[in-house]
Amino acid sequence: MKLTQERLAEDADLALRYIQEIEAGEKGPSLAALLRIRKVLRCRWDNLLAKL
Repeated sequence: MKLTQERLAEDADLALRYIQEIEAGEKGPSLAALLRIRKVLRCRWDNLLAKL
C-alpha cells in the first residue's frame, strides 16, 4: 500500500512511536491496535498476523 508509519499511525489513531515499536519487534500490539491497523490496511487476519 506504500503507507508510511506516520500515515498508518494517523489513520489508525495510534501513536507513531507505538507503530515504530511494533514494527521493530520491541512491543507486541494490543488487540485494539490490531483491529485499528487491520481496518486501515483492509487486509485479512492471516496476512496481518503473518507480518508480526
